[in-house]
Amino acid sequence: MSMVAPVYYTADMVRALPDDGNRYEVVYGELLVTPAPRLWHQKVASRLETALAVYLEGEPVGEVLHAPADISWGRDVLVQPDVFVVPKGEARTLSWAAIRTLLLAAEILSPSSQRYDRFTKRRLYQARSVRTYWVLDGDERLVELWTPEAEFPAVERERLIWHPTGAGRPFILELNELFRPTRPPFVAVAMVLGLLCLMPRTGTAQLSLSPTIGVYIPTTELVKAASGDEFKQEVSVTVGGRLGFNFGQRVGLDATVVYAPSNLQFSTSGSSSTTDANVLTGSGRAFVELLPKTNPISLQLNGGVGIVQRSGTAYEGVPDNSDVGGVVGATLRFRLGKVLRLELHAEDFIYKAQYAPDPANPSSFDLVDKQMNDIHLGVGIGIPLLGLGGGGGGGGGH
Repeated sequence: MSMVAPVYYTADMVRALPDDGNRYEVVYGELLVTPAPRLWHQKVASRLETALAVYLEGEPVGEVLHAPADISWGRDVLVQPDVFVVPKGEARTLSWAAIRTLLLAAEILSPSSQRYDRFTKRRLYQARSVRTYWVLDGDERLVELWTPEAEFPAVERERLIWHPTGAGRPFILELNELFRPTRPPFVAVAMVLGLLCLMPRTGTAQLSLSPTIGVYIPTTELVKAASGDEFKQEVSVTVGGRLGFNFGQRVGLDATVVYAPSNLQFSTSGSSSTTDANVLTGSGRAFVELLPKTNPISLQLNGGVGIVQRSGTAYEGVPDNSDVGGVVGATLRFRLGKVLRLELHAEDFIYKAQYAPDPANPSSFDLVDKQMNDIHLGVGIGIPLLGLGGGGGGGGGH
């Protein structure tokens, strides 16, 4: 029985293959086929590309691109790196055929691509003198670093550092930021699950609404450079609301939204200027009533997951304007008649701001990973909506 000879693929043959969701590449005639990547793969690639784009705005030595691509160094070679940087001059041509130089190439490992990324494509990149090649392992939270001369990779578990020729400062990216989980904090999840276990199995859930006004107080500067230059959000009035679900007299869930039309203040050399920089916060929380709402004065403690989103002129062009963290708070209530309650809210949003304006060039952004604490103080009127009379005066707001 005769055997069918394997096909020696060319770049033109790969370009002619159907667009069926797979990624097709060829290295010296060998066809490389990988299925659509996992969402985790895409998340890591997106974070790396965003961080490189921010860096290259301040150090314009190249331009970052991503797959799908058409990088070809011969009739039998066509590759599509997940993320890569090319010289500005080649990128300006807007032609794949003109791109011949990779200043940096990065591949994110998937189960189906490990052999290709670690061996087949790695040898090609070394042969083409790609000065920096990163193999990112998102599952193991590490990066393999390759250079053209290396026989074995250096393994990095803390941070990526890349200092291309012509750049004044290096690119630095902490791996705990690159590989941070996308799931909500486990503590908040455990709180919610524990709350569900404690909830009574009988009785009516009670719904309440509390419109609020208040004040937003950022306690930490967003950027404070060694030169003394700093960016800081200004104190602002807020408007918002809270939606509460009581399950019995002691426990429940809250959802909150608060908008602060704030400004970002830039201080340098004894002078300062401001630019509109609005802050929108939202949260989902579990709460416990320390003093029940049947009392003339009641007290609630709460905590959960919060999101902080920035907008306005100061944040135009920021790669990611949302940060996720935790929130803790307390609410003190005073009963007003039989139904309504005056509510005083105090809460602290604790999170890490990913990006901030560059003091040397405020129109660009640096990856800062800065710990922030934003205090919100508010006053509102709790208005019961559902469940009146279903649990002994538990219809007040939160």
